Amino acid sequence: MKYLKYNIILFLVLFACKNETPNCGCESEISSTIEESEAVSALIYQLTDSQVDYLDDGPVIYIDPASCGGCSYNYAICNPEMLSGLGEIPPYPGIPITFSGFVRDKCEQPDGNPVSFRLDWITLNSIELGN
Repeated sequence: MKYLKYNIILFLVLFACKNETPNCGCESEISSTIEESEAVSALIYQLTDSQVDYLDDGPVIYIDPASCGGCSYNYAICNPEMLSGLGEIPPYPGIPITFSGFVRDKCEQPDGNPVSFRLDWITLNSIELGN
């Protein structure tokens, strides 16, 4: 009976630990939401080998909000299948879009001033070519 109690406790502890939600990346909890009603305008561009060494090549959404005094927001995309309707995405400066989605924290922020450069992950809900 003593071993049975020990095994049950061990079983519960092991399975409870495996169900933790990551605190960063595409599988993490949502840190904020960009609503469709906000109609956020941005640029999307394709990263190239020489641009960024801490992120795999792929499309990135870039926002330079005027109200932020020069800071920028950059989003790596968790669900790139949402981009199929955009056609070929060019390198920087890219093409204008409007989008919405769920923002998730990236695991490693790049070196530099975190106030002027931020890189997060986003799960897109919608994306359209902008003007």
